[in-house]
Parts: sequence; C-alpha cells; structure tokens
Amino acid sequence: MLREGGTPNEQSETVMATLKLLGDDVRLNILLRLSGNRMNVGELCEAFSMGQPAISHHLALLKKGEVLTGERAGKNQFYSLPENGVQRIQQAARALEALGTERKAQASEIAG
Repeated sequence: MLREGGTPNEQSETVMATLKLLGDDVRLNILLRLSGNRMNVGELCEAFSMGQPAISHHLALLKKGEVLTGERAGKNQFYSLPENGVQRIQQAARALEALGTERKAQASEIAG
C-alpha cells in the first residue's frame, strides 16, 4: 500500500487509504491486539465477541491494505502485524502530523 517514492498524489492516496483502514474501531483494535501477538480467527472472534464472518471481513481488509499478514499452520490461519505493516502505519501517522504542522504554519502566517 505505502510505497517509497511515487508522485505526491499517489503518496497522498496511499496515506488516506491507510488512515481509512485505521479509522474503524474494530480494525484498530485488531491491530492493537496483534501487536506482538499471533492469533487465529477463532481467538480474535472470542476476544471481540464477534462472529467469524465479521472478523474475517476486517482481516481481509487489513491484509489487502498490507498492514497485516496471515500464515497457515495446519488448518488454522494465524495473523500478525509484521514490521512492514508497522512501518506503513507510522508513515501514515507522520504524513498526518506533517499536515497538521503545515496547517499551523499557514494559520500563523495568516494571523501575522
């Protein structure tokens, strides 16, 4: 999802897509739960008191957004937050912070 380089527009779209993923409380809590952990769908369903289809939907979106990975072990798929997923989230957060800093600077210029 977040790529090195690219045009400013591509980078902006990628940051927005990552932030949109994190804007859902279930997906954000899944990522927080998986930070430093590896869990399967059943464990996540139990942790969130949600059904398998709902959890699987959120996991699929997180995998598509490249902030989550899945690894098959026998009949189970275990999900984790890989280092590159953490980096994608950090890059989106830095972009958001830079936008805030830019807006503050513009407001200061206007205020004179």
